[in-house]
Amino acid sequence: MPRSFRRITLILFLFVTSAYSQDTIFFDVDKVFERARRSAFTEKNNQDARDICKKILEKHPDYHDARVLIANTLSWERRFQEARAEIIKVLEKKPEYYDAVTVLLNIEFWSGNLRAALQVANKGIELFPNEYYFKLTKAKILDQLEEYDEALVLLEELKKPKNKPGGANSGQTVLPPEDVMNEIDKMIHDIELKRKRNHAGAMYTLELFSDVYAPRHLLELEGKHRFGKTTAIVRGSAAQRFERTGLMGEADLYYKLNKLTYLYLNGGFSPSAIFPRFRSGFEVYRRLPRNMDASIGLRYLHFVLTGTGTKEIFILTGSVGKYYSHYWFGLRPFITPRGTGAAVSLLAHARRYLRDTENHFTLTAGYGLTPDNRVFLGDNPEFYQVSALRLGADLQKVLADNYFLLAGICFETQRLNNLPGLTIFDGVFQLGIRYRF
Repeated sequence: MPRSFRRITLILFLFVTSAYSQDTIFFDVDKVFERARRSAFTEKNNQDARDICKKILEKHPDYHDARVLIANTLSWERRFQEARAEIIKVLEKKPEYYDAVTVLLNIEFWSGNLRAALQVANKGIELFPNEYYFKLTKAKILDQLEEYDEALVLLEELKKPKNKPGGANSGQTVLPPEDVMNEIDKMIHDIELKRKRNHAGAMYTLELFSDVYAPRHLLELEGKHRFGKTTAIVRGSAAQRFERTGLMGEADLYYKLNKLTYLYLNGGFSPSAIFPRFRSGFEVYRRLPRNMDASIGLRYLHFVLTGTGTKEIFILTGSVGKYYSHYWFGLRPFITPRGTGAAVSLLAHARRYLRDTENHFTLTAGYGLTPDNRVFLGDNPEFYQVSALRLGADLQKVLADNYFLLAGICFETQRLNNLPGLTIFDGVFQLGIRYRF
């Protein structure tokens, strides 16, 4: 065989082999993607899965499954902003892609953007009316938004038999799969408990001091009733402070103006010297975009002073909060005008929701004596003359269907302006129980 012919044959062979290899890469993209899925779901190696998907997208930019898997793994790592950017690229080209809509719903729901998640769930129900996932997730979102009646209607609808769509078996009725039915039943049970309109509870508080003050005791009994858009709470308090005892009665009223706004009103009276004679409060709360909330309000305290007349104190307050996944973070200032200036106190909260919104653990840090707190505020109208730092923790836990355990502990340091150089340490211990019916 002539040398020139062998060269031509070799060149043709290399050309065909190269073309075949490229075609193999093209047609084997599904096998490459399966490798990425194994890395993500079996080997739990998210970064390896993303690297493989990125290589796929370099050659096949419209291979949407690869981009959906990238978004999925990012959301598992709570990198929601990056995950959202990836999934939106898919939906811009293929808005009715089931996997992409599902992942976007998970991103918004897991990140705590409940209003955005609700919109995605509604879109999913519109596009895929026979899929349980979107309706079930919507019910979970409504539950977290405390839209209990709407959630129950949706869950009861899910339990109803449906006709099988299409095919030889069309017309036959089917029920949700057993695992879905069990989850529906559990959600209905939990929401029915939350919808109960009444509760009664008791809380005992013991406050111990390192110096100056004797131990203080406070017992609170309260009853709550919800009717329509209004929730009313009646509370009676009995305290022992400064070797004296006293009683105080209060009422709180919460009125829901609309789905985003509610109003808080408070009024209280005490004939005893160790409480303010009158107290009242007013506050407007509002849900904000991006799963935030805020409020603004006013507190009023009226003291009867022994032998020196009366004293009135007005306190400006408000709050701002942010829900993120299973957490809530909040700030609340108290501004008390006095003379030419103002006394300022600040509370910061970090709450972790446990099994659900009824079970939670809260850390609180604060500066300044909190004038809105009946535990710390007694008969001292000059409370702004106290500088204080405090750190506390509270727990609310459902013990059984209708019983709640309430527990709290707080440590505080106080420096009294009229006793310079003296720092008082005190601890507050709380234990209570609540029954709903």
